Amino acid sequence: MKVLTLRGFQGAEGHVRRGAVLDVGDQRAAYLIKKGLASEVKMQPRPLSGGPTGEAKPSSSSQAARQPKTSRSKSAAAKRDS
Repeated sequence: MKVLTLRGFQGAEGHVRRGAVLDVGDQRAAYLIKKGLASEVKMQPRPLSGGPTGEAKPSSSSQAARQPKTSRSKSAAAKRDS
């Protein structure tokens, strides 16, 4: 069973830091969870690509995202040029 350590500790696994993921036996995992040292990792399968439909995600470097933003409106620019 995989567990996520909530606190650092020294044990049969050696020195373990907080945030480490350990693959231990069911009895050891139950002990670590009972002592408040770890929590069970719920594994969920990740999609192979893109979003939930499997389509590619939109690119963040789209044409609209790369265009510079101006603070002046077109009407203000037209008045200035007159």
